[in-house]
Amino acid sequence: FGIIVGIRPGYREEEVYEKARRYESMHAAGITVLQNRRFDISSTDVRRRIAEGLSTEGLIPEGVRKYIDEHGLY
Repeated sequence: FGIIVGIRPGYREEEVYEKARRYESMHAAGITVLQNRRFDISSTDVRRRIAEGLSTEGLIPEGVRKYIDEHGLY
């Protein structure tokens, strides 16, 4: 399997790459580190917002929100 990682504000890029290399060697899993725009948002916050019925506009793509809603996730 593979894992995709995006770097968030407050995290040093070098540290993320080092942790990805260690995880790959320990678990034989491929990790891709994205060169992404850095948002100060966490999956925990997205799940909390969904559970509280709050908007996720601008945080996740509308198609992802639709999938979450249709499948009763979170």
